[in-house]
Amino acid sequence: MTKEEIIKLAREAGIAAFNYPTMIPATEWETVERFAQLIADHEREACAQICEDKVDAEYATGKV
Repeated sequence: MTKEEIIKLAREAGIAAFNYPTMIPATEWETVERFAQLIADHEREACAQICEDKVDAEYATGKV
């Protein structure tokens, strides 16, 4: 996720003061980007698990 995407999403979430570069020092951006990536990875994994569970349930009931 890019800095621009992180800033856009933070603002959409209501963090009005999220203003690069003043709110977060440049030295901390790597940490913020890594945090955003961890969140995205977690969400992706949760979605994949839902899909896998649905497929497993449909195979078990013969709906495929």
